[in-house]
Parts: sequence; C-alpha cells; structure tokens
Amino acid sequence: MKEEDGAKYVNSPETILFHKSSVLYNYHIAKERARIDGYVYVLEGFMDVFALAKIGIDSAVAIMGTALTKEHIQMLRALNVEVRLCLDGDLPGQKAMMEASKALIKAGVPCRIVDNQGSSSDPDEILNNQGPEALKIYLSELRDRIDFALNYFRRTNPLKTMEEKKQLLTQFIPILINIKARIEFDDYCRKLSAITGFDVETIMEVVDKQRERIALSGGKEPTYLDFNPERKLLRRLDLAERELLYLMTTNVSAVAFYEKNLGTFYGDVYRQIANYLVEYAKDKECIDIIEVVSILEATDLPNKEQLINELTEIAFEKDHSNVCTEELLNNLLASINEEKDKIYEKDLLEQSMQGKSPIEQARILADYNRRKVKKKNK
Repeated sequence: MKEEDGAKYVNSPETILFHKSSVLYNYHIAKERARIDGYVYVLEGFMDVFALAKIGIDSAVAIMGTALTKEHIQMLRALNVEVRLCLDGDLPGQKAMMEASKALIKAGVPCRIVDNQGSSSDPDEILNNQGPEALKIYLSELRDRIDFALNYFRRTNPLKTMEEKKQLLTQFIPILINIKARIEFDDYCRKLSAITGFDVETIMEVVDKQRERIALSGGKEPTYLDFNPERKLLRRLDLAERELLYLMTTNVSAVAFYEKNLGTFYGDVYRQIANYLVEYAKDKECIDIIEVVSILEATDLPNKEQLINELTEIAFEKDHSNVCTEELLNNLLASINEEKDKIYEKDLLEQSMQGKSPIEQARILADYNRRKVKKKNK
C-alpha cells in the first residue's frame, strides 16, 4: 500500500463472486441490531460503518460504490424499520439521497435523511477530526424527505428568476401529490410559497390539476405541467392598461395624463399605440381615431395591421367607461403600477425586457426605477 494521498475508496468492477448491486456492507450484523433499535443507517462506505460502530451504533450498512438498487431496497424493506440515509453532503450525494428516498418511499419503506447539506465531511472524518459527540449530533439531524427536498432544491436552484421558481415548483409537485394528511399538505404548500413567492392557493390549484391529469392518464404521471402563475398577473395588468388606452382614444386629457404619470405600458402593442396617440395629440384638441388609423396605415411598420386592428377594436368596444374623470385616471394608474410591482417582484423584469429594443428596455428600466424610488419614499 502506498503512503501517498489517493482516493478514499477505489471501486472495483463486479465479478462472479462480488455483486455490488446486491450487497450491503455489514448487513449481517445490522439486520439483528436494527430490529432492536428500530432504524438502520445507510452510509456511503465501510469506513463510515466503522465510525458509527465506534460510537455504539451497529445498525448501519454501506452501499458498495453503487446507487441504491432494487435488491438493496428489498433487503432494507425486510428489516421493517426506518431507513436513515446518510450519503455525501455534496450535490451528487444530495441527488443520490433524493433518488434513494424516492425509491424507498415508493417501495413503502419509511425513511428520513441526515441533514448534511453543504457538509464536506463524512462520518469517518467527523469522528476523527471532531470527536464522538460531534458525530452523534451530526447523525441526529434528521429530516423527512419533503423538508430535505425543499432545502435540496433551494441549493440546486438559486431561484433568481421566474423560470427557476417555476422549475422548483414543477420538481416539487410529485412530492406534494403523495402527501395524504391535509394538515401536512397545507404546511408544505405554505413553505413552498415562502420560497417561491407563489400564492398558496396557486400552488394548491396546480397540485389539484396535476392530480386530475394523473387520474385521466390512468395513474401515469404526465411529463408536461402547464404552470404559468404570471398569466393571472398579466391578465389584470392588461385590463387596466386597456381601459386607460381606451380613454386615450376618446380624450386628449387622458393622453396628457398618460404621458405625465406613466409614460409606458407593459404590453408591446398598447405601448406602440400609446406612443402614436401621444405624438398625434400634441397639437390637437380632440382625438380622431380615423385620422390616427390613417397615420398608422402610412407607416412601414411590420406590425401595423396588428396595431390598426387593436386600436380599432379598443376604440369601439362598449364595455368601457364613457366618462373620463381625474379620479378614474388615478385609479387606473394605481392599478397599473400595483400590477407592475407584482410582476417585477416576481422576477419578470428581465423577462419583460427580452426582445425589446434598447430604447424600450431603457424605458422599462426607467419606469421600474422611478416607481421603486417613489414606493420607497412613501
């Protein structure tokens, strides 16, 4: 044996005599002790089994350089005790515990996970470097799979954008679906809401829809999950902006109010129409929609047909207010700003700027910063 540093474990290939996929190190001792203790630790390597034995825990086994296999699960299930997973604290180890816990629960084996996330030390190293008490404390930090999963997904997903938050929820939906107790389900929905910022009701709604899909697909979990919490926000914002744009097609004072207090709409088409109305109204006492349409028709804009159709449709809609008052304009402004704040707070600012010209991006940023400062100074 060479004295120089090297790998702690050297994985050998399977042979006729050694089938790693069906071997759990120390199982012959642990199976007797586990029935007395009521649990068994599943560890990364045999040195970790030695470490636990030194502090008086004999109900421990180690996988032999493989993932947890069906054969392993059958052996653990035969013990009829709680399985306590304690693999490496790095991300590969965390992922392995997530997969192992999922397989165990599916097989009806109760399990908890040692909360070692972020730890670079295994039980053997903790015993040698920090002592027996430190190892005992380490092994006692047990979490159920759902709490562990929340922390795991938070580490693997920075949750900086809406897409990352949606990804986290999508990954977590199968776990929520399998929770039977209503109180427990509500508790984890609240925890997930606190992490993602999505409403608890929205999360529950998504879970219910996925359950319906599973039922319709004969028990098979659909791979596609249509989850767009931002749509509800955008719908409310669209209605408020559309109402103000309608007033701008009927009243010059509404155009002036928009230019002074808002300056930009969130919707691309609404914003382009509003810009033309602002330019048109500069030397006008009233708005002539037919004339505005004629001006748009004379342009070489690639989407002018869309702008004309949208403007005409809005101008002749019947379900809008016929009276343009200062109170109505201020209420619409407050609604638009409130909905924009919700969208920006849910990390859609970056998404809202995608595909925009530098000028439009600058307007969105300026609008966002202006309202942020205004909100702070209130």
